[in-house]
Amino acid sequence: MAQLICLFHDYLFDLSHKEKKRMLREVGGEILDTKSLQSVKPTEIDPAEFRTGELPLKQYRSLVLEFQQTFAQNAITVLESFLTAPEQTRLPTAISDQSQEILFGLRKKYTPSTYRTWALNPENWFLVETEHSAAYFHSRVAAQFPCSAFPNGPLACSSYTNLDVKLEKLDHIINQTGLEQLWSANNFGQETHVSILDTGVSTQIFSGTESQLRAVGNLSPNDIDGHGTAVYELIKSVAPMATIDSLCILQEYSGGQIWNLIQGFTEFFGVRDAIINTSVGVPQEWVAQLPNGGVSFEQSMNNILMALNANQNICVSAAGNDGVGRLRWPAASTEVLAVGSNNEAFKKSSFSNYVENGKNFILSPGGDYRRTDGFVSSLGRYGLELSRDLYGTSFSCAITSGILALLQRYDWFRGMNTRSKISLIRNNCARNEEGFPLFNVDDIGAIWPLG
Repeated sequence: MAQLICLFHDYLFDLSHKEKKRMLREVGGEILDTKSLQSVKPTEIDPAEFRTGELPLKQYRSLVLEFQQTFAQNAITVLESFLTAPEQTRLPTAISDQSQEILFGLRKKYTPSTYRTWALNPENWFLVETEHSAAYFHSRVAAQFPCSAFPNGPLACSSYTNLDVKLEKLDHIINQTGLEQLWSANNFGQETHVSILDTGVSTQIFSGTESQLRAVGNLSPNDIDGHGTAVYELIKSVAPMATIDSLCILQEYSGGQIWNLIQGFTEFFGVRDAIINTSVGVPQEWVAQLPNGGVSFEQSMNNILMALNANQNICVSAAGNDGVGRLRWPAASTEVLAVGSNNEAFKKSSFSNYVENGKNFILSPGGDYRRTDGFVSSLGRYGLELSRDLYGTSFSCAITSGILALLQRYDWFRGMNTRSKISLIRNNCARNEEGFPLFNVDDIGAIWPLG
């Protein structure tokens, strides 16, 4: 038996939660976990506003599958573009007359505000157990309704109980990032919001309210590992007046599951203007061994991240500590700000994953560790009896999230869409001798007002 995650592409059709369950059971799936809208906190969004529900099921499936066959992973983006384009916009000749007629009919009702909301809707996500492979299960469900299905794979933090944190090099962080320019303007993150998806935060250290410490499933919101607490302390050090909440999605540094990450993301259904710190990642080698190179997984992750972006949230993700030229997911998605680590010499840390000329990739302070001789350059200590050195892209990610909370106080930054924010940060920061952008507020302040 295998655990699979299934996402229903329910963005133009009002398919009931009951019908989705029926389809999964008909193809041999035992439903292990799901969320109805009644089980999540109320939001200002009425899901009924985001679906037409007027297309017959057969027509809907035909339209979606035709776009998927023609445009592959870009299918939903292209479909959205045509639905919101002016009526005189020409459609590709590869699209059938029937589909073109449907699109012209929907254009009068479809607006950009509907974009990707379905991917964050908890009603569209299911964890199932089945004896079938992901590819077979996907094909059987997709015969009735468009969907994605992939295995529930591993999730781990991107670095390494009395949970202490001792930050030793705040001056180093300030000097490398230009942080003092924001502080000198009395900007300490007031009225901004950062959410941490990690191992939780120690209740002995957390300074927020009890409701700001949450967990998915049956996990405990209280950190028993230390990693999430260290991330929290770094963000709090950079943006001491920001509102920070924690959502525990894995109990220990490693051994987590992708389902918990997805359930964490769906908690942002209806949330706006949040900075979402994900110092966790899915190994690229696991994705690569999936059927069709992990198309279903990558497509599903991109859809949920684009849904977050549609409400002007920004996800900040750690690149990973494998020292290779590829990023862990979700950092591998161009829909997030991917953060690698640089050392005190402004070079890429030897352990940091990276991507050459990445449109969403930057470096931020994260210390260093050389495997060749065991040399450690740490930002401090954390964990049980301060037993672990504080270095890694997890902590570069946390520093970046804290600074973004400060930038979020400026109307010109907060009003940008997420892709524009990522582009601004990546393109306005100076590069080191290796060609990687170094996150520095002074570079941004040379172009944009920070007073």
